Amino acid sequence: MVTDLETDGADSGDTALSSIDGCDGFDTLMLNTDDLNIDFSTWNTGSNSVFKNIEAIDLGIGGSTDNHNLTNITYSDVVNMTDSDNDLYILGDGSDTVDFTGTGWSNTGPASVDVNGASHIMYTYLNSNDPSVIVYVESGITII
Repeated sequence: MVTDLETDGADSGDTALSSIDGCDGFDTLMLNTDDLNIDFSTWNTGSNSVFKNIEAIDLGIGGSTDNHNLTNITYSDVVNMTDSDNDLYILGDGSDTVDFTGTGWSNTGPASVDVNGASHIMYTYLNSNDPSVIVYVESGITII
């Protein structure tokens, strides 16, 4: 489990984070520190994605007292960070936000979706660049 996403090591003495690779199977990146944010324009640069083979990002580990933000998520980010299925599941609650960047994202409405054995009400975001690229965002998360 990654708890420090500092790229310069200033807070923990670690060196630059080069990548997080989930490899095979269903892999979840859990943000378990309050107010931890991921700006994809900083972390992912084209095919040099820091996050690889990640199928889910769980923003709700700390419950409603934490605030997590995923910003600047592009079509390329989703393609480069997920496995060949190109499905990304974002779990969280009303204290969390998600920001899609770029054109082509459309919300097809809520549906009950099974995520690693648990049912969630999620909004489905498709991208017109490739309808096989799907991001499922749990109901309650604020989309900005």
